[in-house]
Amino acid sequence: MGDTSNVTRLKTGEQSSTGQIVDSILGQSAKVTVFTTKDRHLRWQYHENGGEVPDDRLSVLNEFDSLMTEIKVFVPQHNRPEAFTRLGKALFTSLNAKDSGSALTNFDIVKSFIAQSSTQRARFLYTAFALGTAALVIIVLLTIDHSLAAPNTVFFYGAVFGAAGAAVSVMQRSRDIHLDVRLPDRALYLQACIRVTLGIIFGLLLVLASKANLIMGTIKDDLPALCVFALVAGFSERMIPDLIERLETRAKKDQ
Repeated sequence: MGDTSNVTRLKTGEQSSTGQIVDSILGQSAKVTVFTTKDRHLRWQYHENGGEVPDDRLSVLNEFDSLMTEIKVFVPQHNRPEAFTRLGKALFTSLNAKDSGSALTNFDIVKSFIAQSSTQRARFLYTAFALGTAALVIIVLLTIDHSLAAPNTVFFYGAVFGAAGAAVSVMQRSRDIHLDVRLPDRALYLQACIRVTLGIIFGLLLVLASKANLIMGTIKDDLPALCVFALVAGFSERMIPDLIERLETRAKKDQ
């Protein structure tokens, strides 16, 4: 780590130059000290050049500040201590590196951790909100159906099982679904609502198409079979769009 004989060494429990109590030392050398404080902040002190970081290491500080912001915005609260620890160690290594050209590569492991944590967070928010929305929609639809006449039941069940199919699809894909983790939370919630809404629409369209003898006319009066295929329609993102394309082609031929 370098000679620290001319540096006033910080120790755990001592007060730093900023007045904060040192919680842990992540790295300490003749050039720089990186540490965390009791109030959960990541701090560093540069010892050479009167505390001024050389120009060839300014890119390191820019990368550090950028990743610090990403951690605060995208990394879940319970993963932030680990993220800050990795970031602090990467900063210490980069400022002490002999080759300034390769100093930034020390942050790669931090970027990987941020990407993994933020992706898990985005998937959790998307999945939880989609399942909550689907459950609420199903309860509301069944409540409305219970208060209406029986002839509407098949269409309500089409919507209900379409929403259930969308929920099953979200759960099945929750570990590998691709999401833009830089989107705000409300955008993830909107995507989840759209997925459930499409499931409802697809389930309804399946029932309507069957009742109109456009597809699977043989099961148009079989409620259990319609419910199963409505669930499949809600689960599949291509079944109903493919059907619409085939109907469009048929309509053009009829014209």
